[in-house]
Amino acid sequence: MPRGYSADFRSRAVELVRSGVQPSTQVAKIFGIAQSTLRSWVAADIEREQRERTISMEHHEITDLRERMREISKLVLG
Repeated sequence: MPRGYSADFRSRAVELVRSGVQPSTQVAKIFGIAQSTLRSWVAADIEREQRERTISMEHHEITDLRERMREISKLVLG
């Protein structure tokens, strides 16, 4: 996290942009930050969200595969 900006400050700015409440240029002005800084925060948030979604999907797939393996083991081993 860049120096001087709290996680709450960043998340509020990103939330405004991502929700479409305000355009990023306006949010940057309101929060007194460079538009490029805000843009990088938004990009990082989108990337984090995509990573979390991928991890969740992989977890679901692993859980499903484990269940299938248990079923196969029961069939094979009796």
